[in-house]
Amino acid sequence: MRVSYLIISGIFITVASFMAVAQEEKSSNADTLQNRLHELRTERRDTLAESLDLLRSQLKASLIQVDVVYAAEAELVLAELELTPDSKERSPLHNKRIYCLRQKEEFLQTLHQAGKASENECLEAKAERIQAEIEFLEEGVKE
Repeated sequence: MRVSYLIISGIFITVASFMAVAQEEKSSNADTLQNRLHELRTERRDTLAESLDLLRSQLKASLIQVDVVYAAEAELVLAELELTPDSKERSPLHNKRIYCLRQKEEFLQTLHQAGKASENECLEAKAERIQAEIEFLEEGVKE
């Protein structure tokens, strides 16, 4: 009887050890995944910032229109939002994104009135701005 108790205890300890190791590996994999996601998000943000600098130079040289810069700024802010967990820091970023998209929308409306942009471009810009506002409001509801 004592031998079977020792065997059962040994089996229990072995199973518990395997479960602990498996849990540590799972936790380690999750941490590795989170670190990789953060690295990629940071790289994306930095790449978008570099692209925006290039677009600003092209705008100064009159090679592109300002709506392209507004769109790039909004995308950069979105990347910054993905890296910002604090809701107090996120609110100004949402506002900046909405501002950029509103500026893009208004610029395209002006171009449309002058016959240099399609109505569809205007509608797409408006939908993009509305989506940004929805995301901002949804985040406030979650808090």
